[in-house]
Amino acid sequence: MIFIFDPEAGIRFTFTPLKSEDDEEEAQSSHLHQRQTEHMETEADGEDCGGLNSLNNEKVNVSDSKCSSGGFKCSVCDKSFMHKSRLKRHMMIHTGEKPFSCSECGKSFNREPRLKSHMVTHTGKNPFSCSECDKGFSERGALKKHMLCHTGEKPFSCSVCDQSFKCQRQLKSHMVTHTGKKPFSCSECDKGFIESGGLKKHMLCHTGEKPFSCSVCKKSFRQKAYIQKHMLTHTGEKPFSCSVCTKSFSQRSSVQSHMRVHTGEKPFSCSECNKSFTWKGALKGHMVSHTGLKTFSCTECGKNFIESGGLKYHMRIHKGLTLIPLPH
Repeated sequence: MIFIFDPEAGIRFTFTPLKSEDDEEEAQSSHLHQRQTEHMETEADGEDCGGLNSLNNEKVNVSDSKCSSGGFKCSVCDKSFMHKSRLKRHMMIHTGEKPFSCSECGKSFNREPRLKSHMVTHTGKNPFSCSECDKGFSERGALKKHMLCHTGEKPFSCSVCDQSFKCQRQLKSHMVTHTGKKPFSCSECDKGFIESGGLKKHMLCHTGEKPFSCSVCKKSFRQKAYIQKHMLTHTGEKPFSCSVCTKSFSQRSSVQSHMRVHTGEKPFSCSECNKSFTWKGALKGHMVSHTGLKTFSCTECGKNFIESGGLKYHMRIHKGLTLIPLPH
């Protein structure tokens, strides 16, 4: 279990991370330490460094950081290691050095195995497949994260609200909601966001970019979630049902709005006359009545109306339908 403390907000967060490949590698190294020789340790040094600007003894001061137990201790965080090469690799966390760079995109890594794993993303190959749904991934770590979708496991828990998450990144992003901080600001309108992803999505409002297109009708959307909802209009699928009248809807939010018909809830109130409405759209239409504007015009005679309902009622005259007295 790991604890994270935010001194400004006075909040402590806790989560239990999944075991990574690095953890397994450390455990295996410790277990096999008694059987390893100095010659093997020297070879490991060369393998880790690879001759690519790795940390040298002047930066790490390895000779002075040897523990009494025979291991090597980090001079920054006091973490101990069995091998000098592992201490050197660990020090890159503190220095931020990433000597292994991708020749395709320039992204840098602090370890050569991570660079090799990354390079697979440029080949288009997905050697790691899900045993449940056969979805392929370029990296083993991505597959591990994906498997949580099938198991439902959420091992990272917030100590403030007990909300659980599938990965550490999601927990870290969530923690900011308790501090009230919004470190990512829009350069156009100064609106703040908790996550960089939220800012990226917001920027599409200013650029007008809609990168997600429907393969059926070619309609474009700003976000992937929007196109997923839109696709239901083509398939006719309505997976969300009302528990009272069994009416089905294509979106969960539509069910929530529909439930107000049964509960009688009217959460949208007019600031001018306090009249309440079931839906926000109805409130917007009502607000026009206070401005006096008549934005709805009859295409037959040009008569104008404040609300669309008034226009619909008027159109019955042109269609020769019986006029039903309106309630006062």
